[in-house]
Amino acid sequence: MKRTKALSIQSLSIARALAVAATLAGQGRAGGELVTFPEKHAEGARYAIVERGNLREEIYTSHAAIDAVKKGQPIRSGTVISLVDYRDGQLFRYVVTEKRIG
Repeated sequence: MKRTKALSIQSLSIARALAVAATLAGQGRAGGELVTFPEKHAEGARYAIVERGNLREEIYTSHAAIDAVKKGQPIRSGTVISLVDYRDGQLFRYVVTEKRIG
């Protein structure tokens, strides 16, 4: 039972970190090179679903990114994290961030 609880806490912490990264990326301004929206974002790994009141966020990224975070390793440059944001059950927006060196 303790192992299950520890894994759940770890998974929740990772999900929050990915959600914060995706949300902060949506608040920034893109430079000269824009992030290309990943057309097949839902074919990646849906890492987490975060629900708070009327807000539901689904976070997608690659299996490699999830494995790296679980091992405490950095996410590779070029890794894309997509957040699908629903409000009151309706699609509100997509937030896409890409890890880049520099």
